[in-house]
Amino acid sequence: MGFAKVNAAGTGYEGQTYVYNLGSSQSYRSGMALPTSLGNFNADLSTAFGSSWYNDATVRWGIVGVVGPTDALTGGDPARTTYFSQDYLGEAGGSAAVTFNSSNRGSLSTNLKSFFNTMNGVAVNGAVDGGALYAGTSVNSFSSFLPPGPSTYFGVGVNPLTAMSGASQAGLDVYRTLHSATGADLTSALDSNAVVGAGQYLGTFTLSDAGGLAFVPEPSAGVLSLLGMCLFLRRRRA
Repeated sequence: MGFAKVNAAGTGYEGQTYVYNLGSSQSYRSGMALPTSLGNFNADLSTAFGSSWYNDATVRWGIVGVVGPTDALTGGDPARTTYFSQDYLGEAGGSAAVTFNSSNRGSLSTNLKSFFNTMNGVAVNGAVDGGALYAGTSVNSFSSFLPPGPSTYFGVGVNPLTAMSGASQAGLDVYRTLHSATGADLTSALDSNAVVGAGQYLGTFTLSDAGGLAFVPEPSAGVLSLLGMCLFLRRRRA
């Protein structure tokens, strides 16, 4: 999970980014027993972006995950498998599923791997809830892969971000995309068997204005009215 703040001129990002490791993406995809609540991040988000972070439309966040271009088969995910979020648009699973061609999948997985490699072992730098604060101007920071610096989002034209903008909660649908079906576990708890290049719905993450983060494995309007949000990162504490 990554957060970044757009500068006042709207020409880039400023200050720190905040990243948090949600653990194995396979656990979410398989429907394994997971806690509904994934913690509260108000303290860290307030440190990074001020106490009114939830009311600030310039604070953006998204969820990404990857098995790198040269990585071994991992939990049913072959090399270049990616996880990428979309604004849930008020209804879990209601966003348009991502679709990436071969070139997109190559660029996306390479850039995500660079981001993850940099986050591996990054010190918390004042974070208290298990994440890490990292200068947005640093090489391979979360915001360094976002427009308007580069013209794409981690090398693709699909925007994985959303903002609270004063709402009581915001959410992100997360999609898995295979680069190859060889050795892959094609199943998902919530979607049909995966097809190479087509986004497979994983579930919805929500974030409340109080900082509560939650995963909704079987989303419904009633459940979403009670819960909060998330992101993927495989980061090792220094």
